[in-house]
Amino acid sequence: MSFAIRPRMLFILERKGLTQELENPQFPPIDMYISKETLYLEIEIPGVEPQDVSLTLQGSHLIIEGIKREKEESHKSLSFIRMERFFGPFQRYIDLPRSVKNQGVKASYKKGVLYIQIPLQREERTVEIEGED
Repeated sequence: MSFAIRPRMLFILERKGLTQELENPQFPPIDMYISKETLYLEIEIPGVEPQDVSLTLQGSHLIIEGIKREKEESHKSLSFIRMERFFGPFQRYIDLPRSVKNQGVKASYKKGVLYIQIPLQREERTVEIEGED
């Protein structure tokens, strides 16, 4: 891609809201770990207010949606030289590694990190017993 084309393409992508996905496809960053009974997720969303985030659990998928708002009053009289932080809507689909329960999900937010606990579904297995004929 030549230098002359790149600014025009970024302008087109920004108008469609696609630059966030191209520049950082893993936003927001997530850590996921598991215990015997619970799936834990830690999601970094600094600068995002808790009321601007929604979580949807659909089967074995977690959908995180939100918006990171820019503080307009602090930038009105300024001209940007560089802007590397992302502002605007975001969405991320996460495939969960195990079956989870829809009930008992807990979420909390502290210092820019969203903490989620999802109870795991107990995996029941049926074993067929063969008899003598």
